[in-house]
Amino acid sequence: MIGLAEIAQADEVDWRNLMGAVPDAVIISNNDGRIVYVNPAVEGFFGYRPEQLLGQPVDILVPRQYQEGHTAHRAEFCAAPRRRSMGYGSDLRAMRADGTEFPAAISLGFSPTSHGNLVIAIVQDLSELRKRDKSIQALHERAARNSKLKEVNKELEAFSFSVSHDLRAPLRVVDGFSQVLLEDYAPQLDAYGKNCLTRIRTAAQRMGQLIDDLLKLARITTSELNTTDVNLTAMTQEVIKTLKSASPERQVEYIVADHMTDAGDSGLLRIVLENLLSNALKFTAGRTPARIEVGFHESAGRNVFHVCDNGAGFDMAYSSKLFGAFQRLHNAKNFPGTGIGLATVQRIVTRHGGKVWAEAEPDKGATIYFTLFQETLDE
Repeated sequence: MIGLAEIAQADEVDWRNLMGAVPDAVIISNNDGRIVYVNPAVEGFFGYRPEQLLGQPVDILVPRQYQEGHTAHRAEFCAAPRRRSMGYGSDLRAMRADGTEFPAAISLGFSPTSHGNLVIAIVQDLSELRKRDKSIQALHERAARNSKLKEVNKELEAFSFSVSHDLRAPLRVVDGFSQVLLEDYAPQLDAYGKNCLTRIRTAAQRMGQLIDDLLKLARITTSELNTTDVNLTAMTQEVIKTLKSASPERQVEYIVADHMTDAGDSGLLRIVLENLLSNALKFTAGRTPARIEVGFHESAGRNVFHVCDNGAGFDMAYSSKLFGAFQRLHNAKNFPGTGIGLATVQRIVTRHGGKVWAEAEPDKGATIYFTLFQETLDE
């Protein structure tokens, strides 16, 4: 078998050509820590042309905060040279010509010469490897969160069943017997007694509505997303048609933008539009003319949708309460409701990886904005 020495002598192989074929950065330094050779790949790694590094101290490639320690490690290595690899399991870093750093793995070797040992360092850029490691870690963390989320969802389902069964039954009893008293014993009751029973029934029915809304919110939290391309223009027009049928006496100017589409769960997005448009309709009561606009614009490559009205508006000083469950910024007598609608909107939008926010002025209307899939879906 012919060895490397014989091949090199017969074919006049230049070792520099061999080093030039190595895809990693190869740096050779002398006993004084001065660079005596670098291969062409060094320029892609460090941003220096090879001739710029010859004769320079090897510390020029080490981040400044590590240079003092590197000098001691280099002296230790030169005193007792041995082959070694480092950087794979630690945060070893190298520095480019522009001062930026990158994670590196370095394999060290040496070769005795008549002028002392030459130290050979082969440097790998671990930036992509570190990104993959972070991605894998993020996937593991997401899996752990999803596992915990499933446990929470089971607890929510059990809680929802308990609320539905244990609270609804006594409320139905209170409401039912109050109705019996009003209908069958009305002649024996004075005006005050009838008023008390009416208020009892109203409170029981309101509590029932609160329970219904709470259960809806819980279902939104636990349900799976079925993502499709959704025509939000057509969906908005369908919701408006339903609102017009429910309130034929209202005179409202609706403006709906064309070509509103995005990816999402069509059932949940319909709930978003129903809540936002119902809110806008409610808070424009008494306005002549009432005006509600649904549109969108593009920002940073994402669709930003909005529902705008010329209704009662609100003070932005209280905007932090706007999307909280059962939070209200207006008098329930003037604008009835349970205060769960915008909390439901926020929950759905958040589940889609987006965000929702508002702008308003008292008595000058309000605009609710929302985006979908801003980051990642259903993490």
